[in-house]
Amino acid sequence: MPLGLLAQQVWARDPNDVGKRARRKQLPISQKESQQWLHSLDAVCTARDCCPTTRLVSVGDREADVYDVLAAARPAGVDLLLRAAWDRCVSGPERYIWATVEAQPVVERLLLHVPRRGPQAARDATLALRFCPVTRCPPRHRQREGLPTVTLWAVQVQEVDPPTDVTPIEGLLLTTVAVDTMAEAIERVEWYACRWGIEVWHRILKSGCRIEERQLASGERLQRCLTL
Repeated sequence: MPLGLLAQQVWARDPNDVGKRARRKQLPISQKESQQWLHSLDAVCTARDCCPTTRLVSVGDREADVYDVLAAARPAGVDLLLRAAWDRCVSGPERYIWATVEAQPVVERLLLHVPRRGPQAARDATLALRFCPVTRCPPRHRQREGLPTVTLWAVQVQEVDPPTDVTPIEGLLLTTVAVDTMAEAIERVEWYACRWGIEVWHRILKSGCRIEERQLASGERLQRCLTL
């Protein structure tokens, strides 16, 4: 599975925006940092025009769990895969997404080697795998906008019997790519695991290049430094 960089965005937070988080539900997405995910999706859609026979999947972490992104129009061949951040409402008897997925049977148990981290020793973790389709409902505070429901597939991995002194491994993925079999569910987890490369890149920029310590006086100079 090729993993590539199609576009990047550079911006700085405006000091005057401090406190905006408290009123974020009243703001349109164009005035939120979440807009970056729509820009990223636009870049993927543009790339699709250049390679019309290739499936492109935009992968996002929990910050990408934004309803506008999930509901955004996409051409055929462009899909989404992101990690869920919020226990949103869905259609069905369990009403919420986590309860809906956890009501599904475990279809497989995956073995994951967890490397040593600080004082925590390396260990082998057993992960229970579940998946199911879900219909995501629009946010309640935006009912007047007439937003559509969104059909997605949810894939969850959850550590079984974790040690008492560690945080259990758990992740709930949402994707627009159909997941009908155990093999497809495992593949979606493997796709998301590819995202770790971007975290390594961020660590290199912050720790290796110490980019946050650069005092270059202007955003233009900092952007050139980032590029180099």
